[in-house]
Formats: sequence, structure tokens, C-alpha cells
Amino acid sequence: MSAQAFMNIENPYRSLGLRSKNPSPIDVVKAVESGFTLRNIKAIARYCLLEDNPKSIESFISRSTVDRLKRTPTKRVSKEISENLYAVWKVAVETRKIYGDDVEKSKRFLNKPHPMLDGKSPLQLAISSNAGADMVVDLLKRTQAGLSV
Repeated sequence: MSAQAFMNIENPYRSLGLRSKNPSPIDVVKAVESGFTLRNIKAIARYCLLEDNPKSIESFISRSTVDRLKRTPTKRVSKEISENLYAVWKVAVETRKIYGDDVEKSKRFLNKPHPMLDGKSPLQLAISSNAGADMVVDLLKRTQAGLSV
């Protein structure tokens, strides 16, 4: 799948395991609480990183967790890991709202160190903690509002 195809995913909620293009907030909460499967995590990694690299999943969860999930495909990660993945996913969704179909601008924003993020890249900060993801979403909202960032 090309990087362009990642930007044209009609329903970003599919990567979370939801079929509806407009799920209710409670459906999203239930998906996160029940934990994501390896398939969901791979889809989230592709959606967030804009690439189809099998190793990209290791940006989000450890190799040992990947191996455990591979042995039991229906196994799910903990609620805490799912919450962290969801936070990073929200950053990707907000980035796509701003940059639309411009994959290169989206990738550049997500991966380039930013002075308002203590020199970390938005993706690094989002992966590090939910609070970091919230900071990045706030930065993106400032951009949408036309404020200098």
C-alpha cells in the first residue's frame, strides 16, 4: 500500500476495529477498554506512521509483546497500552485534518523536532505519554486556529 493510500483511508476508525465511519463515543471507549489485537495495532501503526513497514509496530509496543500476540492472534493488549495507542492515533487524525492528502507534509510534521515540544518530534512526544499526545493535539489545534506555532 502506498503512502498516498494511507492518507485516503475513508474510515480511520477501522484501524481501531470499528466498522462505522461515525461510531458513537461509547463504541470508541469500548474498543479501547477491551484492548487492541495485533491486527488493530498494525493498522494503527500504518495509519500513524504513513508507511507499511512490518517493523513499524515496534515503535508502539515491544518486540516481546508482538511475539506474544502472534502466538495467540485473538489475544488483546492491556487497556493501558490501548489507551496509549489511541492517544497516538488521535494525533494522526488531527494531523490529517490539517494536511489532508499531503503525505509528505504530514510525515514531516510528525517526525521533525519542534521547538514548542522541547525539541522532540510530535510523534515521539505522542508515543511517550498520553499527556505528550495531548500537547501535540493542542499544537495542531493552534495551527488550525491560525496561531503561530
